[in-house]
Amino acid sequence: MQTADGAVVSSANVENAAYPVSQCAEANAVNYAVSQGHRRLPAVAVACIDAETVDDAYPCGRCRQIMSEFGVETIHVTTASGEIRTHTLDELLPHRFSL
Repeated sequence: MQTADGAVVSSANVENAAYPVSQCAEANAVNYAVSQGHRRLPAVAVACIDAETVDDAYPCGRCRQIMSEFGVETIHVTTASGEIRTHTLDELLPHRFSL
């Protein structure tokens, strides 16, 4: 994840046997960046090395909404295969909640 001032923040999924309390890497990275004082995060890269195709690597709806709260404009999605797709948040979450 890239912050407005160019800093890069990375994270990973934190899995839990009780599925609802697992945390996605995207949410973890946003939360960390915000805790460090960043409020606008223009770009996010999602890399899923275990996904068979890039179609399986996209951020979930919850993470998309979290990203929308902090100004994410561009999302890059990739897997170990090397295929990269780039989207705007408007493409991935066209009717999101906003203040």
